[in-house]
Amino acid sequence: PAAAQVTSGARAEESRALALAIQLERSGQAREAERVLIELLASQPTASQALAMLAQLTDERGAPDVVLPYAEAAAAEAGYEQAAIHQVFIRALAASGRGEEALQKARAWIRARPADISGYGELSATLEKLGRHDEAVQTLLDARQRTSDDDVFAQELAVLYEQAGRYDAAAREWLRVLAWGEAGVTSVEARLCTPGV
Repeated sequence: PAAAQVTSGARAEESRALALAIQLERSGQAREAERVLIELLASQPTASQALAMLAQLTDERGAPDVVLPYAEAAAAEAGYEQAAIHQVFIRALAASGRGEEALQKARAWIRARPADISGYGELSATLEKLGRHDEAVQTLLDARQRTSDDDVFAQELAVLYEQAGRYDAAAREWLRVLAWGEAGVTSVEARLCTPGV
């Protein structure tokens, strides 16, 4: 029961800090919002929503490295249980010009949790950011093979194939997406309305 109270209290503290940070950011006080989030992360390193918001704020002002120590601490404490934390950490490394380190972290995530497709997505995205298109595609194809799910990463592969001018392969992936039903149709519609994104 005491652990439940601490967890409940921690969640309430995180909710209050997030609400205040959002309010500050909306009123043009992004740096003050960052301070609130950093204070929360000092006491709750694995507060993933606060970490994600801090990453967004610091990235918007061109300082993605600010979030790195908090993301690293969170990743160390959370293990591979919280995908959102590792996503923030890997993205912040890549955005800070530490692409090879981001790749190492993503590969470690995949080794630790080969059934977790999030690690493959981050590895592929980082490879693509580094201009390693073929490796990015192969990573997603490997994820399909390892998970035995022919539809996993269909949308991501379609976009990668489009960018490479491989329209026949892209079309096959978009057909997989359409087979998802209404959600797939919505995804394809969104892509048609925002080509090249």
